[in-house]
Amino acid sequence: MLELNNVSKVFMRGNEKILAVNNFSLKINENEFVAITGRSGCGKTTILNMVSGFLAPTQGSIMFDGVSVTNMNDKEASIYRSSSIGYLPQHIELLNNLSVFDNIRFPFYLRDTKPSFDFSLNAEDILNKLGISKLKNAMPYNLSGGEKKRALLARALVTKPKMLLLDEPTSDLDKATAKEVMNILYGLENIAILCVTHDVDLLSDDVKVMDLTSQEV
Repeated sequence: MLELNNVSKVFMRGNEKILAVNNFSLKINENEFVAITGRSGCGKTTILNMVSGFLAPTQGSIMFDGVSVTNMNDKEASIYRSSSIGYLPQHIELLNNLSVFDNIRFPFYLRDTKPSFDFSLNAEDILNKLGISKLKNAMPYNLSGGEKKRALLARALVTKPKMLLLDEPTSDLDKATAKEVMNILYGLENIAILCVTHDVDLLSDDVKVMDLTSQEV
């Protein structure tokens, strides 16, 4: 499904070259759960941004279902994200002027084409699966941290993506709530997951873990 082959990313800080990701390779199969761990600044989020098409690698290639993500233009990358990828960045927030249900349906209004399924019905189904159907008409500012995280997860899942990208999904949660969120993720079916996390103690034995701490940059 997803293949990263010898990917590197260099950023410029003035005249200084910053090597954020160094010769990184990864393969994820359908329905597989992979976690990337490591110290802050070792390139974890940069990898997610390259997989999603927001950043282009300086060298190496990224393939998704046999199609090059590396060579996509802006429009192609946008279509790829809206149709194949569910992305939950670390600091994304719900829109406070919309209800939970409208927040979850919001990605459909950004698509160029109509979905082949009833997106409102799918949103209802995801709310039920995540245990927050009672919050459908609630406003974001009335939600707890765990409830917001579930709503954000629902928004990432509503387009029926093939892969879910998660950047520190438990970073701002207490231990009990973080464990609940991870258990929800482990219960998802028919989707591959690439998760960046510091909470290695919450990873199950079935998760493939790649530690970037020793990466030389």
